Amino acid sequence: MTVTFYILLAQQDEKAKDRTLIKLMEKMMERHERVLILTETRERAIFLDQLLWTYTPLSFLPHGLEGDDSSEDQPLWITSTPNNANKAGVLVLDGIVPNPTVLPFWNSFGRIVSFIKAFEIELYRPVFEHLAADPRYALSCWQQSATSWVPKDRL
Repeated sequence: MTVTFYILLAQQDEKAKDRTLIKLMEKMMERHERVLILTETRERAIFLDQLLWTYTPLSFLPHGLEGDDSSEDQPLWITSTPNNANKAGVLVLDGIVPNPTVLPFWNSFGRIVSFIKAFEIELYRPVFEHLAADPRYALSCWQQSATSWVPKDRL
């Protein structure tokens, strides 16, 4: 399983994180990947649902929100409940520290993506070290710079 950490610049606000999330979702949809976005709260899931409907008038990301009827038909599913309702291969954690003991269902995914704000690195470091010691996980880290994403060896 691949686990990717994206480290946002310290001065980035929630809107910058959301723009990065949207760009990543667009790329995943272009590759026809099935994605589950797991949020910390139901309110955040609703916000992301509304954002994906309104972020640009020229584009659309097909998606569904927990509580909708057709989860299995959706290539992108947004939820605050740890349930792989759309049979996704990619899990995107939004505001949740990845931890296989807390999220036992995550072994059904081939890839996990986690966004980290620079000031949250200390929260994520123990999880990173735990996963790095387990040969089942291939880890990668990307640090946002002013103009691009730069690979890092560790958190």
